[in-house]
Order: sequence, then structure tokens, then C-alpha cells
Amino acid sequence: MSSQNKHVICITSCDRYLGNGIAHCLLHERKKRGHKYHVRVLARDTSNMDEFKKLGAEVVQIDYSKTETIEHALTDSLWVIWIPESDNDLLHMAKTFADAAKKARVSNLLFCSILGADDADEKCLREFRDMEKKAEAAKNQLALPIRRDSRMAPIHLNDVYCTIHCIIYDEHDQLRNEMDKNHHKRHYTLTGPESISASTLMAMMNIVTDANVEFTEIKRKECEEYLKSCKDEKMIGLTKLGDQEGREDLFPNPPCPNQTEILIL
Repeated sequence: MSSQNKHVICITSCDRYLGNGIAHCLLHERKKRGHKYHVRVLARDTSNMDEFKKLGAEVVQIDYSKTETIEHALTDSLWVIWIPESDNDLLHMAKTFADAAKKARVSNLLFCSILGADDADEKCLREFRDMEKKAEAAKNQLALPIRRDSRMAPIHLNDVYCTIHCIIYDEHDQLRNEMDKNHHKRHYTLTGPESISASTLMAMMNIVTDANVEFTEIKRKECEEYLKSCKDEKMIGLTKLGDQEGREDLFPNPPCPNQTEILIL
């Protein structure tokens, strides 16, 4: 693996919702503004990464438990946007990744995580768009393991990306070679603008999807079983979201997280 220059941005967990969305935003920005940096998307499962390749990204399969594969994937990286995956031993995985990043001489590292999102929630995020489409094709019902009166504060994915954009670009909209000292070792927490109910969430989704989907309350176990049944079916690529010409709101509001945490290392 080699690049013509050190202007490489790596994004991890691109087979998950958050990593996938951020990578797509970066590629969209690069095309729109004619930037020359190289985007490398990392994922455990690269079977659905064709859209990224079409957008000009380098796709690399990675094993987050092995230092050597991480180090190889991070070669020549100027910026790394690290989005941890759900795992039984997150501390060990974090240490492994940090050690590999140090060996790879990564210049700048951004750590992004969703607070309060356990493994099941993250699966909901990852398969969310597919669930929307299946609901439209079936009974126009979207079954989620939350109560009708549950409240949450969704964050628009573009707001997360705007935060990242302000850190990695300078005032002339050029990729920074070094992180601004004002951001060094800082910790930012993004929260949604307002608390909404599950019913309001459905109304927002219907506007985005131009559909008439109703909310159905189910048990968490039922949701897990449904997602397992989707595993071997063809998933709808998240990179297709927002491809409509002229749309600036690339992604619908993520439904689950109340807070997104960005730690600058």
C-alpha cells in the first residue's frame, strides 16, 4: 500500500453507520471542492464497498485485534478518524489500535464514539436504512425496540461531519498538515438540538423517505432476531443515501444516539 503523498485520510468502521456516513461526506466534499487528498476507508467486511471505490476511495480490510494489520492500513496517514466498534473488550481493542497508530507514525488522530449506544443499538443504526425500505415494501410499519413515549435527542450526521471539518481544514478550506493547538487533546460532546418522541421520529422519517411508515413497538429480542434474519440478504448501501442531485442534507437524522463524543488525541 502506498500513496503519492502524505495527504491520506483514514476512516475506520466504514461498514458501520457512523463511519460509512462520515466517509461518504468526506468523499462528497472532496469531489465538490476539487481537493486532492486521498481517502482510505477501513472495514472488517468489505463486501459492500463498491460504492466507495466508484467514488475514488481506497478500500482496505482490517482486523482491529491485530496490530500489524492496523499499522499496515494506517500507512502514510495524515489524519485518522477512529470510530470504535462494539466489542467485548473495548479497552484491549483501543490499546491495540493506539499502539498501531503510534508505530505507523500517524500525524493526527480523531476519536469519535456514540455515548450510550450498545451493540444492539449500533446494529439498529447500521441496518436502519434497510429497515426503512423493508417497511415501505411490507406493511408500512417500522418496528423498533423503544416505547412510543420514549424521548431522544437525535444528531444530524452532517453536524458531526461539520465538527470534523472544522478540525481537519484550515480557514482557507485546505487540509491541515498539523492539528491546530486549540484542538490538541480537546474533548467535544455533541448533543441533539431537542428531545423528541418516537412518534415525532416517525414523522421526520416519513418526510425524508416520502413514505407513510407507522411506528410499531416490539421487544428488543424481536429486533435482534429481525436483524439476524437480514444478515444474509442484500443490504442497501448507505453510500447511496443523499445521492439525489442538488441535495445538501445528505443523511436523515440518526435515530438512536443522544450524544456523540469526539476526542482529539
